[in-house]
Amino acid sequence: YRTLGRTKLRVPVVSFGVMNSDSPDLIKRALDMGVNHLDTAHVYLRGNSERVIGEVLQKSGNRDKIYVATKMRFARDRQKNVFILRGTEREPGASEENLFKQLETSLQRLRTDYIDILYLHSCYSSQMAAYEPLMNALVKAKKQGKARFIGVTTHSNEPDVIRASVDAGIYDVVLAAYNFAQNHRDEVKKAIKYAVSKGVG
Repeated sequence: YRTLGRTKLRVPVVSFGVMNSDSPDLIKRALDMGVNHLDTAHVYLRGNSERVIGEVLQKSGNRDKIYVATKMRFARDRQKNVFILRGTEREPGASEENLFKQLETSLQRLRTDYIDILYLHSCYSSQMAAYEPLMNALVKAKKQGKARFIGVTTHSNEPDVIRASVDAGIYDVVLAAYNFAQNHRDEVKKAIKYAVSKGVG
């Protein structure tokens, strides 16, 4: 287990990304083996990932011992790498109203009244990480107690997104792709060190 930055959450070195499984038995097994961090998203398996996690957590009675992270995804202009207000059902427009709509649905599915880590999902530019309407909405969700901690996820252009997220000054956590296939792995590593130096998990 390691401490996740200033959150003080003690999470396992290997956590469970519940993206492609809606098996309650698999989730229970992970919890029994000491995994205490489940990572999902509003859109995974059309919401079934969150639903199954909610069922397992309710039956286990261990909600306060399990850290649940979920992610909110919004419409974006893929040429300009920015969020946009005009969206679709799968990718709603990037507004505070739509963030809270998704959040309320996720809370119902997860059968909880708070998320441990609420992420702005799949940012691939510094502008996306620093998009004020969604940053303000995340801060509001945190102040309301619906999210204990807030963060950003990134799967491309990671060094810039990590640094922009840290410099934004509101995020507690960044979830970033980091693997042996990245040609820019050393740059990602430097950005991670920068995040660590600022207390961002």
